[in-house]
Amino acid sequence: MRELSHILLRTQDGERHHIARELHDSAGQTLTAFGMNVPQLVRAAERGAPGIAERGKEIEDLVQQLNREIRTTSYLLHPPLLDESGLSSALNEYVQGLAERSRIAITTEIDEKLGRLRLSLVAGPPALDPRLPRPAPHNPCS
Repeated sequence: MRELSHILLRTQDGERHHIARELHDSAGQTLTAFGMNVPQLVRAAERGAPGIAERGKEIEDLVQQLNREIRTTSYLLHPPLLDESGLSSALNEYVQGLAERSRIAITTEIDEKLGRLRLSLVAGPPALDPRLPRPAPHNPCS
């Protein structure tokens, strides 16, 4: 049963890693291109159609917000530091980001003897405690 749990965690982590990369690479690049073109459209519309320019600015703001949300979701699915620096660093960064987004003072204490855990035993910060709040798409703090 224990081996099956480890296989499941590895599989879940691999899927989260894949989804995070896809979100960041494909959707992120598309939104970046969209975000670069909308301001040009707004500037062109300001001369002849101020109403359209104002709507374009609203769209520009929404594109920037969506881009931030995709980056955050991608990060929460599979924090890059988990692979690069291990669980301790990933948890510290995760908690720091949570504190910044929620504007709540949070401190962490992780035993330095923890060291690096094998990735097969780690599901990633969001799965460590399902009670940890996740940023909502409409959350003005995120």
